[in-house]
Amino acid sequence: MTFCQTVTFMSEDKQQIVLDAAQAQFLRYGFRRVTMADIAGAANLSRPALYLLFENKEAIFNGVYARYVDHALSEIEAEIENLTTVSAKLAVAAEVWIVQPYELLHDTPEGRELTECSYDFTAELVDASYRRFEAIIEAVLTQPSNGSTNGAMAPAALAQVFALSLRGIKAGAQDVTHLRKLITDLITVTASTLEDATS
Repeated sequence: MTFCQTVTFMSEDKQQIVLDAAQAQFLRYGFRRVTMADIAGAANLSRPALYLLFENKEAIFNGVYARYVDHALSEIEAEIENLTTVSAKLAVAAEVWIVQPYELLHDTPEGRELTECSYDFTAELVDASYRRFEAIIEAVLTQPSNGSTNGAMAPAALAQVFALSLRGIKAGAQDVTHLRKLITDLITVTASTLEDATS
């Protein structure tokens, strides 16, 4: 390993330490209340050292969110691989993507702030993460075709409707029980649409 590679690995390791520390701070206090000084202290770094790794708190939050998305999408892909029905795959995807973070975050004001994730600086990243999620759902909804779709909704369009509906359901759910009921209904509608297309 060259010196440059060693420095790069050390920097990446420090970045992960910062993201771990920042994630704990954000979960406890929300985004707005946490300062760069808080994150530096939690990561056992000086503020100047922290600024060498991340430009600002927004960049750190985006790093935390991007890492979460990578982990969640990998978990979905791994868990649905051996499932055989569309409904089961959609249920796992929704559980990991929507229900688990909702359960973790929804019961406190700070958690609700993070669940909404409506900060301007995250908009592009959140949209990109949902496009990645849609791609997984599209693959789930894509069925071997015998050559005729009878004018049915394309898997890509249906995946987009499913993903956007999940966003709305998450925002409108009263509690986790209500959330799961709404998701079950959405999966039923989505699977029925797919069955109508292939019948």
